Amino acid sequence: MKVKCENGHWSKLPVCYSPCKISLEELTKHNIQLLSSNDQKNIPDKSYKHGTEISVACKSGFRRSTNAALVLECYDGKFRYPRCFSGRTCRILQDDLDENNLELDEVHDNEVFYAEGEIIHYKCKNGFYYLGQPTGKCSEEKMSYPKCTEESSV
Repeated sequence: MKVKCENGHWSKLPVCYSPCKISLEELTKHNIQLLSSNDQKNIPDKSYKHGTEISVACKSGFRRSTNAALVLECYDGKFRYPRCFSGRTCRILQDDLDENNLELDEVHDNEVFYAEGEIIHYKCKNGFYYLGQPTGKCSEEKMSYPKCTEESSV
């Protein structure tokens, strides 16, 4: 990539992304496995470039809540791990988040499905508040949502 200075401004600067390493702990936590046993042996030693996608499968006895492809995606030094479940699940809907003035916290940022009984931590959108930590629970395949209210000008 060539970068040049024109009229006192740089053209688009290059971006440097960190490589990713697969974590055995995260594979276990998300109930997934690599498709090839050869890949499994090389996990501790291998680095993957930003943007790399690696196909995975649910472990025996676990399933996906959607038909979307199961892939690990390397994004700037961290893999995004899909989850597989053994029981019933709930799905978070953007409309419900918006209606309750909520966002997912940083830990749950790209997760949509949750296991039965799982507690989900939210955060209020800017300009809204909730007394305490806004949490919800997946129960009987329905997600509960706390309601954040507008900050009052006292």
